[in-house]
Formats: sequence, C-alpha cells, structure tokens
Amino acid sequence: TAVHFIDFPYRHVGVAPSLTVARLAGDLVAGGWVDWYVIGTLEGQEDRLAFAGARAVFAFHAAHERWLTGTRPMSDVALLKPAASADAGALAEYRGIFRILTEAHILFDVIQDLALDRPDTAARLAGYRAVIVPDVRRLSDGAAALLDAFVQDDGRLLATGLTGTLDAAGDARPGIALRCLGVAAAGASHPRRPGSYLRIRPQDKKRLTGFDDLDLLHLDDRFLAATPAAGVETLLRRIPPAMFGPPEKCYYGDATDEPGLLLQAWSKGRAAYLPWRPGAQYGKFAHPGIARIVLAALSDLLGIAPRLATTAPPNVEVGLHAETGGRWLWLGLVNHPGQLGTAHHAPLAVRDLEFTLVPDRPVIAARSLRLDRPLPCATADGRVTVTLPQLDDFDVLVLDTAQR
Repeated sequence: TAVHFIDFPYRHVGVAPSLTVARLAGDLVAGGWVDWYVIGTLEGQEDRLAFAGARAVFAFHAAHERWLTGTRPMSDVALLKPAASADAGALAEYRGIFRILTEAHILFDVIQDLALDRPDTAARLAGYRAVIVPDVRRLSDGAAALLDAFVQDDGRLLATGLTGTLDAAGDARPGIALRCLGVAAAGASHPRRPGSYLRIRPQDKKRLTGFDDLDLLHLDDRFLAATPAAGVETLLRRIPPAMFGPPEKCYYGDATDEPGLLLQAWSKGRAAYLPWRPGAQYGKFAHPGIARIVLAALSDLLGIAPRLATTAPPNVEVGLHAETGGRWLWLGLVNHPGQLGTAHHAPLAVRDLEFTLVPDRPVIAARSLRLDRPLPCATADGRVTVTLPQLDDFDVLVLDTAQR
C-alpha cells in the first residue's frame, strides 16, 4: 500500500504528489491491487495535492482491470528477503540488490526467507532461473538443504555477505551452511575498515565483462575470509586497509590471496559467492562498478541471459506478466520521479523506448493502454520488439498472443 503522509509525527501532510503516483503505479506494475491510505477521511484531508494523481492511477486500474487480473509474473530471478536476519542489518544488503536489479531491468520476484521452510517452496523455486541470497545469515538446516538441492538440479545461485553463517536460532555455525558455495573453511570476518579495496586482476577481466576501465573497487564493508574448496574458481582479491594520512605519503599495499568472488560448478548447477555485501555498498555509494560485479556474476559466471532487454534508462521500472490462459502478456512501466536532493519532481517524459523480450507464445500485436493506441511490433528469432513513442509517468503495454 502507498501511504499518504510523510511520517507518523506529520501524518496530516502528504508526500510529493509525483511520489504518490510512482508508489501506486509501482504496486500496479508488480501485479498488485492499488491501495492508498490516509489518516481520517478523504473529504477531511487538509493536504489534497496528491488527489488528482491518485485518482488517475485508480481510474486507470478500473478501466483496464480485465488486462491486469488473472496474471502471473514472468520473472527470471527470485530474490530472498532476509527478514529473519533483519536485526543484524541484512536488509541493507537486500535493498541494495533490489535496486541493482531494478535499475538493470532484471525481472525478479521477492520471496521471504521464512518461506524456505515451507513444503511448497521447492516447487516455487524450480520456476526461476536463479536465486539470489543476500546476506541471509540465519538459515535452518532444511532451508540450506533446499537451496543446495536447487543448485544440484541445474539451478543458479548467487549469495553475498555472511549468508548461512548462523543457524535458525541465530547461533554461529562452524562454517557456511550452503555446500554449493564451495567454501571449505570460513576464516575471520574482517570488520569494516576504511581504505580497503578489491583488486580486479587481468585474469578476472577475462571472465567478467564491463571492467575495461576499472581495476579497483572500494570495500566499505565487512569481508569474510573464505577458503575455497578444491576445484572452486576464485576471482578478485582483497587489499587490506592502507594507513590514513596525507595522500602524497600514504598508499595501499599488495593484495592478499583472499578471494572476493567464488564460483563453483556443483552437480548440474552453479553457485557464485561474494563474501562481502555489494548491495549495502551500492545503497550507500551507488558506484557503477559495484552494480557491475553483481550483474557480471549473474550473466558471465552463472549464465543468466535476461528475458528482457530495453533501451529504457535506469529510472524506468519494468514488470512483465502473463495471463494465466496464455492469451496476452503485459509490460508494466513506471517512470520514477525526477529526484533532486530530497525533492521528488514530476518525471521527465522518456521517448522512443524499445523493449525486446522472449515470449512464451508468438506475439501478433501490441498496444499502449496509457496512450490508447497500437504500437510498432516486430518479431525475429523467437523475440519480439515493441517500441513505445513516449512514457510520461506510467504505462501498461499489452501484447496479444497468437492464441487470442
């Protein structure tokens, strides 16, 4: 649900109108019902700036409900939310990974880590090409076995931080619960110390794309010294913190042998492990190299080719759903507000966007519900490309299949 007010102490004044629209549209794009609540009654509100935008989203949903209900998400990735480890600060890692995936237009769903102990979760995970486990420290034995089995059965898994170092009760394990990560022994957890780095070596660049102009990443987080098991590939190397002082007199030293990325081919599947928290760092600094490490691990090491490719900028959120009977697909789009400091201004229109995806069934036509017009649609090699001339605040593109 979207909340009208700024915070509990200021519950009678609303957030920026464009932020309310983005929140409601984001709910719609995720396949949910739009929901907005205020304190008191609507007619009693003293801040009514967001009313027009909220009405527009609700009216859009009502007018196009037939397209938006009875659908399922078509996501490539399942992102675990570390609710059980929230008291240890794990949600910062989850939020950062969430942001990296959203900005890169990776289609993903969120699953609570607590659901890993449910009997039906194995079947749910089987529908995803990869599972991301962001700093999920508390893992029961059953949950760890479930994730290991997912990888064994031709799954792909990416883990970060101190994942699996605690049991379900929060007690320390002697090692890491997930065998698929290829960690023979978990050594010391180096605390966060400013001046630490990760070296991107020439041999790493042969495996990871997008690092031609980047040899170094800053490491502003704890780091687990993980000893790889036999046959495990290791990339990146930790550089210990340098002495702090005048920059003309202080410089970092040599890299250690401690890997910053491990990759194990395990049974039919593969698992990659970053023994630090790229998501938490991206949430703090938003350095493109940090995001690139996560995306390269998914694409270059785990072999995940995204279902969707688009020319949309990072501020455009994308969701893909399919009607359960296979009669149509729809792409939901949110053009997030133009943010300047703490201000959320109306979004700038984005023009001439292309979306190329691999549908389950052939697509014969496409239409913008917001613009109320057909869209150019081209198919080739099992892919369909749709062109949207303009995106203002949000839109839903309906793609009719040959079955309809």
